[in-house]
Amino acid sequence: MVGCTGNMGCGAIFSFDPVTGVKTTLYSFTGRSDEGNPQAGLVYEGGAFYGTTGANGVNSCYNKQGCGTVFKFTP
Repeated sequence: MVGCTGNMGCGAIFSFDPVTGVKTTLYSFTGRSDEGNPQAGLVYEGGAFYGTTGANGVNSCYNKQGCGTVFKFTP
């Protein structure tokens, strides 16, 4: 876990089927160029999801390269 805080990982995008109770991980953040620690909700537009990550990865405020990132996820 590069750049992520604590022992909880860097976050993930997942789907959940409320009927079966099955959770499927679609993407696991690494804390590298994808940052990690997703913030707020996702926006769905044109067949893709858009969101933001916090400031704990490669581009964090701590190393003065930025403060998180915007990502696009296409299922």
